[in-house]
Amino acid sequence: MKSRISPDIEKIYEQLLWVVRRRFRIVESVAAHFGKPIVDRVLQSVPPPLLPLDKEVDFRTLLDERDPLDLLQTLAFDIVKNEAATISQLRTRVSLYREHVDEQILFGSRTAGQEAGRTFLAQTPIGKPRLESLTVPESVSAVFELNFTGLPGEKNHFLMLRSQGGSSAHFVRSPHLDAWTSAGADPRFLYEVRSNWIRGILDIISPGVEFHTASAIEQGSRFGLEHFYLRGAHAGP
Repeated sequence: MKSRISPDIEKIYEQLLWVVRRRFRIVESVAAHFGKPIVDRVLQSVPPPLLPLDKEVDFRTLLDERDPLDLLQTLAFDIVKNEAATISQLRTRVSLYREHVDEQILFGSRTAGQEAGRTFLAQTPIGKPRLESLTVPESVSAVFELNFTGLPGEKNHFLMLRSQGGSSAHFVRSPHLDAWTSAGADPRFLYEVRSNWIRGILDIISPGVEFHTASAIEQGSRFGLEHFYLRGAHAGP
């Protein structure tokens, strides 16, 4: 008999699917600029992920004799590592002009964030259309509803949501760093990829909200601190 799936597991699996979708948009963006044959050839060296890339599957169809949480942990590491390995190969092998490749990667990531933002807004209950942008606390909550920040029970971060002024996210551990480094990728650049994805979400759900990184574990700091605030206001408390 298969184990029951908790809402937390379903939510995190959906967050991981956004990582898969982001990878797709990044590859699509680089291929549009440099050519699909080149990109396809470069990515032949990336080991195939556990999840299929050409379709999305329900988590329940993946269940086997393992505990659902163990399966989720395996999938999470593999999905995050695969995106990192894909980006690393694109940066090093598509063109001698890495800065041009980086531009397309970041553009693809932001496009994926905008897609996530539109999906989030489309989930507004029928009969309650949203006519205005989200507030800063609502925007932060939406970003972290979509963003993978670790497995159930992990306390990698906490949010400080303020009705007045800016809100912030504080990280004590990175849910990505181990997978990123195991792929031989550059954590600093991958953090920028994630940041651009967040900015893409904000483009759609609340264009007036800015995102600013004060410190990031993935960029060498002991802790992470991210600020969200209205454009024209100062970051932080």
